[in-house]
Amino acid sequence: MYRWRAGWGDADRDGVTMDSRIMDVLDDRVLELGPKPEANGPYRNFKLTRDADGIAWLLFDRAGASANTLSAEVMEEFETVLAGLESQRPAGIVIRSAKNSGFIAGADVNEFRGTTDPHPAETAIGRAHAVIDRLEALKIPTVAVIHGFCLGGGLEVALACQSRIAIEGARFGFPEVMLGLHPGLGGTARFTRLVNSTQAMTLMLTG
Repeated sequence: MYRWRAGWGDADRDGVTMDSRIMDVLDDRVLELGPKPEANGPYRNFKLTRDADGIAWLLFDRAGASANTLSAEVMEEFETVLAGLESQRPAGIVIRSAKNSGFIAGADVNEFRGTTDPHPAETAIGRAHAVIDRLEALKIPTVAVIHGFCLGGGLEVALACQSRIAIEGARFGFPEVMLGLHPGLGGTARFTRLVNSTQAMTLMLTG
């Protein structure tokens, strides 16, 4: 697992990196970013708000959980959110977490625990892969603002965005490899395009 510090900027498509002073401000106020979401929105696990500049702010807040994980229900709803963004395209989208603990902890492994039939897991992974590809294919600027842990499928969500902002102390990894699982949502290809191949392989092989 790697830890990235404030001041580290993820280059966007024009090669521009985040100023460290901006990162210092974000460090203390990451959970306050964006317009205040409505208390009762149309989604169970997400809150989507558009600001005066036409930017969509997508707040990931899995219902009934202290940490965000990617269950089948969450991914189905995420796809619905993305479909809405495609039909009513904003100027850009910022994805962040409402949880104090971090961004996204990865897949909800409880859904696969104890199963002996590989087909449901394969189907779920295929659907999740399609959702992540759909995020990457959005024809608008996409930014993930990351604090705390960003693991497994959560890192794959971040990698599918055009830019990432990592707050002080953010932790990144693919812990599923410790269970004999391969990062299966396209992150292996996306990660090696962003960082040194040796660093990428180290993280993908050790978790």
